[in-house]
Amino acid sequence: RRHVRLYEGSQLRGGSDAPATAEELMDELGAYLGQEVLGAGLMSALSAHGRHTLAVRLPENMDNPFNVAMARVPWEIARLAPGEPTLVEHNVVVRAVTGAEPAETPGAAADGTVRVLLVFAEAPGSRPLAMRLERQRLTGLFYDDVMPNHRVEVDVLCHGVTRTRLHGQIQDRQGYHAIHWSGHGHTNLLELYGENGESDRLTGDGLVKLIGDAGGF
Repeated sequence: RRHVRLYEGSQLRGGSDAPATAEELMDELGAYLGQEVLGAGLMSALSAHGRHTLAVRLPENMDNPFNVAMARVPWEIARLAPGEPTLVEHNVVVRAVTGAEPAETPGAAADGTVRVLLVFAEAPGSRPLAMRLERQRLTGLFYDDVMPNHRVEVDVLCHGVTRTRLHGQIQDRQGYHAIHWSGHGHTNLLELYGENGESDRLTGDGLVKLIGDAGGF
């Protein structure tokens, strides 16, 4: 971001009289990451059809300023060449892992099934959302576009979702590969029903802990 802010509108490219735009700088940075850092072989594999994960292994010593800077590299903007699609456009998931953390990522279940949970948390007194349309569109997305070559099971929780109900659903299914949450919220707070029908607010950290305690991903 600092590089783009510094040189946007002030640096000429390739003999052009017009200064580089932010988009042109991002395109150039993405090509540099793809060609000079990741390399053509890795980029070709990540750009191939299918779902891929790029695991970036970081040193364990995060007190080193260089290591911290490496953790903030936007690998998802890497591309094979200027003008080519980025890794994020190829649906590549980027994971930064420390030296002690395994790089493996969860895939489909042993039988090839991908489990998805859609949570539509309509809190007490909140304005209703277009849940039916969103549910139909999301179901079609997962079945037809995201995982056309896998068996996908989509479960839906809506109307009166409590922490206990959410925990039980995840536990019964032994975890999910993806969870989509739709509802009202505040800064780092999600609204859902309390156990006695009152409004309950769940933090992001609280949601992660609840999911982990119930079976995880």
